[in-house]
Amino acid sequence: MVFSGNPPAGEEFNLRIHQAFIYEQAETLKNNGLEIEFFSIKGKGFIGYLKNLPKLRKEISKGYNLLHAHNGLCGLISNL
Repeated sequence: MVFSGNPPAGEEFNLRIHQAFIYEQAETLKNNGLEIEFFSIKGKGFIGYLKNLPKLRKEISKGYNLLHAHNGLCGLISNL
């Protein structure tokens, strides 16, 4: 799952708290036998997202059956 992982200032990112709906979706998928890995986009705006592209490409090159991006910019970066 590719998602924005920008916590509020001064807080450490916690998926269960800051992206609860993503956490719940992942738990449901895990309960149905799927393996889930997460890629958290750090940064804001298009330029911030683009800075994650090299790391995301490296991660995707490991080979996955499905890539789920959680918003428009995540989807765009994932397709690049």
